[in-house]
Amino acid sequence: MLDAGMDGAIRTMVVRPGIVYGRARGIIGDLVKEASNGLARVIGTGTQRWPCVYDRDLADLYVRLVVGSEARGIYHANDEPDECVEEIVDAITEHVRTRPDVCHVPIEEARGKMGSYADALALDQKVRSPRARSLDWAPTLHSVAGSVARLLEEFRTARAAA
Repeated sequence: MLDAGMDGAIRTMVVRPGIVYGRARGIIGDLVKEASNGLARVIGTGTQRWPCVYDRDLADLYVRLVVGSEARGIYHANDEPDECVEEIVDAITEHVRTRPDVCHVPIEEARGKMGSYADALALDQKVRSPRARSLDWAPTLHSVAGSVARLLEEFRTARAAA
């Protein structure tokens, strides 16, 4: 795909976002929903780190890439706090109305129920976004755990609208 822009006639870009969160959707939204319903499941030990990015921050990066005449190539997009899943889940459980049970599901058991998706949830990743930041892109939310109150409000708003 990037080869299509080799002659300079068109600009080609690949965006590699972390786990996108916001508006009660995605993997983080699922954690919020589960915790709100009384149970938070953690695949594996919970020490794995997930690179994450708030949906509106990701949208801002896309705009910068489209309007930036020099932008081309590969761009990672994440907020870079290096939070582990356990920290995210702890923050969620502290903010929901009734403290949920937290269940750690061994990876082998999770594979039996979820297939290779369980392996994806157990990945430990530390990703940086220097090329995106070189476009003056700066995420407005810097951590999932630090933004749980906002995410819960988004979840409640989405639930009320449904």
